Amino acid sequence: MNFKSFAIASALALASTVSSAALVTVNEASLGVFGYTVQDVKQMTGTYQENVTVTNTGTFTAAAIANFTAFTNASGTAYSFVAGEAAVNATYQLYAVFTGAGTVGAGGVFTGTSGTFTLYALTGGVLGSPNLGFDISGNPTASANIVNVGAPGWTVTELASSNVMSYGLATGVGSESSSFKFLFDETTLTAAGKLFFIDPDPFYATVNVNGDVDDGLKALPGQYSNVTGQLSAEFTNTVPEPGSLALVGLALAGIGISRRRKNTAK
Repeated sequence: MNFKSFAIASALALASTVSSAALVTVNEASLGVFGYTVQDVKQMTGTYQENVTVTNTGTFTAAAIANFTAFTNASGTAYSFVAGEAAVNATYQLYAVFTGAGTVGAGGVFTGTSGTFTLYALTGGVLGSPNLGFDISGNPTASANIVNVGAPGWTVTELASSNVMSYGLATGVGSESSSFKFLFDETTLTAAGKLFFIDPDPFYATVNVNGDVDDGLKALPGQYSNVTGQLSAEFTNTVPEPGSLALVGLALAGIGISRRRKNTAK
């Protein structure tokens, strides 16, 4: 092994990554409403409504709409509009549309193999009463159709999306101990999303969605509508440790020194 390959191999062998909470800064006023700059946001919390189809061949498809009503910090404390900390669910609303597919196993275990996540902001309507629902095929209404028929005027702004679900698992479905966790990687911000999520920049968060199933779903073939529960979407990331980056830098510097020495010798 020559010096070049040895240096690179040594640095990469010692390099490692760390998964940690990605604390996000949100600029609510970018939506054109009264809002705050909310720092150190760890997760969004709220509720969801879902339609699920379970087949007799052991597979499932799902579509859900989530309503995020609060931001929380690393300690789990919600930022309050009353305290002048955040205006979410007061001057605007955050909704997400999820889709998923996978297999159903024994004991009420749902394993997701694919899925999508799209986050929207709603402004301009009567807060608390948007007409969010499902179309005739059981899918969430498209972003252009997320309006309140009784109080028109909603403006729908797409903020972020991902079509890479790297992990999906729901256990105990049909029991009181049900829980689920889904990881969406490669979250992409729209132009409006970059104004809303202003830190980190570039935005590199993985969206970790977890929660429970309150009612309406069983691990048996059939169509289940109005499945409900609580959920949170936590921002996490996997980035190289600073020491690992330094090692790679030293290795590359060593390669450069070695080359210069060889050239001088010639």
